[in-house]
Amino acid sequence: MMAMEMFVSVVTHRQGQLRHACDTARICSSPRPARVDYCCNRHDDVMTGRRSHLVVRSVDARVGADVKTRNTIREVVEWKGENGGDGARAVLRLKAVENAGEDSDKYVVCPGCAVAYFVGRAQVLSSQVQCANCAVSFVCGATHLFELAPTETAPRQPHEIACEHFGACSGCTLNERVNMPPLAEELQSYAKDALRYTSPVLIHCGEERGWRTQAKLAVRGSPNPVMGLFKQGTHQVVPIPNCQVHHPSINVAAEIVNALVSQLGITAYNEISLRGQLRYVQYQVERASGEVVVSFVWNADQFLDVAKFGSRLANMLWNQRNEAKVKAIWFHLNDLPGNAILAPNPRKWKCIKSVKLDNPLAGMTLETIFNVPVYFTPYSFRQANLDAFEAMLVRMAKFVPKRSKVVEFCAGVGVIGLSLLQSRDLSSLLCTEINRMAEDGFYASLAKLPRDLQSRAQFKAAPMNAVLHLLDGCDVLVIDPPRSGFDKTLMDHMIGISSSNGASNARSRRRSDKGLRLIYISCGFKAFQRDALQLCRVGWKLRHVDGSVFFPGSNHIETLAVFDAPSPDDNLSRAGVAR
Repeated sequence: MMAMEMFVSVVTHRQGQLRHACDTARICSSPRPARVDYCCNRHDDVMTGRRSHLVVRSVDARVGADVKTRNTIREVVEWKGENGGDGARAVLRLKAVENAGEDSDKYVVCPGCAVAYFVGRAQVLSSQVQCANCAVSFVCGATHLFELAPTETAPRQPHEIACEHFGACSGCTLNERVNMPPLAEELQSYAKDALRYTSPVLIHCGEERGWRTQAKLAVRGSPNPVMGLFKQGTHQVVPIPNCQVHHPSINVAAEIVNALVSQLGITAYNEISLRGQLRYVQYQVERASGEVVVSFVWNADQFLDVAKFGSRLANMLWNQRNEAKVKAIWFHLNDLPGNAILAPNPRKWKCIKSVKLDNPLAGMTLETIFNVPVYFTPYSFRQANLDAFEAMLVRMAKFVPKRSKVVEFCAGVGVIGLSLLQSRDLSSLLCTEINRMAEDGFYASLAKLPRDLQSRAQFKAAPMNAVLHLLDGCDVLVIDPPRSGFDKTLMDHMIGISSSNGASNARSRRRSDKGLRLIYISCGFKAFQRDALQLCRVGWKLRHVDGSVFFPGSNHIETLAVFDAPSPDDNLSRAGVAR
């Protein structure tokens, strides 16, 4: 029998208890499983969103259901034949089928509709398999593929969060079918009917519990402060201990902080009188260590006003840092009226506790995202669901040609751009961001990359209308704007209409942008509907669109769309695009 070498990439959701890759492996083949030997090619810790590559040698060329690890295989499994050629690679998306008993590892779940299929006799088939339920085509093997037979015995996953606080707090508005919120179905319909997109629009959802690695909890109430989220439609804070969507480290740290606030008699902020000390507490989890950076948002104008109670609070929390898993403690001053949680002023932030106070990096969270080390300061934007965000980056990367020139607008600390710089070996990368406070995180992360890559990347803090000229000569524009969508000046540039200052005519703009690819990551669905329709109407070609459920439990969808600019000879008559 021919031996086969198999590479397995595992994406898991770690709750803090599993640290190493795996200790068992097997290949299920018909008629019964065959035992195999394995060795670790990269012995990384299996953390949330990180990958450990295992090399498995099979005693039989017929490959069956999956490779078992101590963790559950959730996302990506790749098979590679003996020849070692890249052409032998293919992808199988696996999800454990809940309540399927001992056979749960023998099912593959369609990424489009979550219908389970039993993995039957191994055959050499086409790499594309079509789901009998929703007609979505997906790759499910490599040189040796699977024959999939629909099964009635494998139940659908319930996709329920089952949180005790549902209905009381405003954090979650959905408690079931959280993997397919109404906006996801609306995206599928809109892409098909309005944008005339003919391929299936896949909706990707990762872990439905424990996914939130950043939380901002309000502190309100007198005489006994309450820390939690606002009740829907009110400014009454509801406590949420053991929140199901929080990373467990957040729940542990929040419980300890809440007890210390009460013990010290710290007063909560009052939005009417504008009095009180503590307004919010921000928690950021470092996935690799499970440690938390805690930031206290204090109702004060200068740090001297924090000295008495704030120092005691920080010292007492630091003394319990092992139990609370605290990595660093920050104070942020915000005495501005209104609902803004954080004030946009770097001088209002101060790290007062960390293992090495003289090292600025010690107060940041360090994440490995798509194999790139990324530093997040507590005052820079970061996705709350880093697992789902990383999975989207992996899908997005294939639409960026290698050695291309990339410009990223609304870059934050440059996570997207830096991941592309390394994974696609970019010729150049320019990240732009209006918030100058993001620059620290960008250059701290860039310094962790090889010197050759460092020389190709730069950061520019500037408003959108000051950086449009940077698109000249670039191959790919990546933009992840706020919920409001495209800046008007950028949209004018994209659709070839003269901007408000009449700098150039539409024809010359289209010629200068020939060959430009636009990758649009939208967190506001209404803005995406508007922007995508405008682009399609003037000839931009929608090459790909999919959705990600970044916030299971909420009616929210993150959209990834890839557009190619029209060529000068394209017919821009708007035919076939809904008006």
